[in-house]
Amino acid sequence: MVRNDSGIFTVADLKGKKVGVPFAAGPHPPVVKALEEAGLSPGKDVELINMKPADLPLALETKQVDAVAWSNTVKIAVEEKGFGRQIASFDDWGVIMVSKKYAQEHPEQVRNFLKAVKEANLFVAQNKKQAFEWYAKDSSFALQYVESLPLTEPNYSAKSIDEVDLSLPASLLAELQDTIDYMQKIGIIDKRFDIASMVDQSYLE
Repeated sequence: MVRNDSGIFTVADLKGKKVGVPFAAGPHPPVVKALEEAGLSPGKDVELINMKPADLPLALETKQVDAVAWSNTVKIAVEEKGFGRQIASFDDWGVIMVSKKYAQEHPEQVRNFLKAVKEANLFVAQNKKQAFEWYAKDSSFALQYVESLPLTEPNYSAKSIDEVDLSLPASLLAELQDTIDYMQKIGIIDKRFDIASMVDQSYLE
């Protein structure tokens, strides 16, 4: 996101600018990758500034930074106030992680946890207003902005528990591996690991 009056219309236009983004969070790797693909060197051509998500809209509005990158919450907050616009977008994914030792020693607990996650997804699908209010309180964003967010999570459209799907398809695993490899390349993580060997979906049964 950039300000409407910034004159920035592409990622390449960020040369010499300051970009606010929470370090090591979902948007961080794709922001760095997008800058490199535009021929810019993060830290040299563009200054990346580590910021809390809730601080991003105000930082952009008050010109502390020239651009910000985060989730749809920031996009909506900025657009609702009418001072900014989007110049690029990226997909972001989340996974559920449990230590291998814990899973082996407490398999039923892991299954119960995943069952609870499925039930939580169904609860959100059936109680969106309540979920929006909770999210607004925890994120410090105004409820009106949160309620305007597009719901891209497929499970939030589920009508029953059988429609909630937590499985990871091969295509998504490949995307996650690409992200992991890139994070290791740019130094966000210090070593590479193979995500396919670390995924055990049998606990979903």
